[in-house]
Amino acid sequence: FSYIDTEWISGVIMTIDDVTSLMNLENNKKEFFQNASHELKSPLTCIIGYQQMITEGILDTKEQILDSANKSLKEAIRMNDILSDMLSLATIEARPTSLKENINPKAIIEDVVITLSIEAKKNNIKISTDLDDNTLFASRTEFNEVVRNLIDNAIKYTEDDGHVTFTVRTNDRHLYISVADNGPGISDSDKKKIFDRFYRVDKARTRQKGGFGLGLSLAQQIVLALKGTIVVKDNQPKGTIFEVKITGV
Repeated sequence: FSYIDTEWISGVIMTIDDVTSLMNLENNKKEFFQNASHELKSPLTCIIGYQQMITEGILDTKEQILDSANKSLKEAIRMNDILSDMLSLATIEARPTSLKENINPKAIIEDVVITLSIEAKKNNIKISTDLDDNTLFASRTEFNEVVRNLIDNAIKYTEDDGHVTFTVRTNDRHLYISVADNGPGISDSDKKKIFDRFYRVDKARTRQKGGFGLGLSLAQQIVLALKGTIVVKDNQPKGTIFEVKITGV
């Protein structure tokens, strides 16, 4: 409130500023750094613990030392994966798009499916594809990242003996991607947060499978940078569908 009194006018001026967006941004930053610190501290604590037991002689047999080294390596790889995704997110936000070229989405998707099928087969999860053959003007690296994260997420949340379907359709200069699974599905409350960084619907399951809640956030950032859209829907009678729309065919 500001009081004014001149020979022309007198009274009080009231100014209202909506700082909701600024407060939300600040809260999101704080939550992000808290989550990031926790995600990095957990594997680091394990690595330090294993190495201390070796150096202090608590673990002294060859088998114990080898087991500890393997566990330390696993946790180090987990830290590296977290940092890689964090750097990818930072790169996307700082530089909205990478070098674009004419790419073949079908070929990229088939390569990713071959790679991830190895993990899927461990739990007898089948991945099937139905792909239009066309070209897309986009970054090869970023498109690969979107495909990999969507399929990897579907595998993590699909129960044993489940099924994941990857469909691509092209129409009116748009590429339509659908990734469907027959897992337990996602609640309406979780759908609102599914693209938040470090958010996981089932923390115990994703920790067991190696997830840490950055894949979908990264996929969303890339799709938005490509002027596209990504949404999550229910897959009846059970499961989840992620739908992506990208312009540039």
